[in-house]
Amino acid sequence: ATIASLCRDLTMDDLAAVLFRLGDERFSRAIASAIKRAIQLNQLRTARDLANICAQVYRRRRGHSSGKNGKAATIHPATRTFQALRIAVNQELMEIDALLSKVPQLIDRDGGRAAFISFHSLEDRLVKNAIRDWVKSGVARLPSSADGDEKVLKQPIMA
Repeated sequence: ATIASLCRDLTMDDLAAVLFRLGDERFSRAIASAIKRAIQLNQLRTARDLANICAQVYRRRRGHSSGKNGKAATIHPATRTFQALRIAVNQELMEIDALLSKVPQLIDRDGGRAAFISFHSLEDRLVKNAIRDWVKSGVARLPSSADGDEKVLKQPIMA
């Protein structure tokens, strides 16, 4: 699948759901509607076209600013849309689930270690839930902190 085929084949409601669920896009319905309209008019041919569609929706919704409270945006208006579409096309969450299901067999129970780096909350949630399940079932244990408290780390450890 490609982003083009995904946008073309999904209904407007399903496309909006993908944008909202996988990209946390607050204007998901408006962007999905604009994407579907652009496809019908043959005005969506490039990534730049898609980025412009997202920017136009944000301008209509927020004036000329893409940020909250009229402040300048910290990310481009199309960032969340591109993230959602990339995750959907690449089936990234399914791939993470597949990896996480294999981790207990891949590591040695007597001292084996696994480390995960997540780049957004969807990945983070999958990893944390898997770790909690492993700990509950006795497959894994968390490293102890200096005070002996075991916990899922929220911040990276730098060495």
